[in-house]
Amino acid sequence: MSEHRLTDEEFKNLLKKFHRDVDINVDNLEQKILEPPKLYVKYRKLYFDQRRILVNIDNDIKKAKKKADHYYMFDYDYKLSTKGDREVQIDGDDKMIELFTEYERQKDIVEFIKGALKEISDLGYKIHAYIDYMKLKNGVIN
Repeated sequence: MSEHRLTDEEFKNLLKKFHRDVDINVDNLEQKILEPPKLYVKYRKLYFDQRRILVNIDNDIKKAKKKADHYYMFDYDYKLSTKGDREVQIDGDDKMIELFTEYERQKDIVEFIKGALKEISDLGYKIHAYIDYMKLKNGVIN
C-alpha cells in the first residue's frame, strides 16, 4: 500500500474542505443530516493513513539516530565517547533536523484529523441543536 504525505497545499485544501463538510446552515441542512457516517469513514481512513506515515517517520528517526550514534562513537574523527556529546552532534545534524521537522509537521496533520473525527462524531448533536434552534426561531415548539 502506498503512502501519500500531504503537501502543504493539500493540507490547506483539506482544512477548507473540512470546514465546508461540517458547516451547517439553512441551505444545506437536509443534505448534512445524512453526511456524518460518510464523513466519519472518509476522515477515519485519512487518519489511519496519515498516522501510519507518522509512525514510519518516527521509525526513520530511530534508525537514523542509531546510525549517527555509531558514527560519532566509532567513525567520527574525534570519536565522542559520552552519550551527551553524541546527542548534541546528532540533534544538530541537518538530516536529523529535517526528520524532526517532518515528524512535527506530520504530527500536526494527524492531530488535526483526530480532532476532525471528534467534531464529525459530534455533528449529529450539532445538527439536532440547529434544528431545535430553527424550530424555536420559527415558533414551532415541541
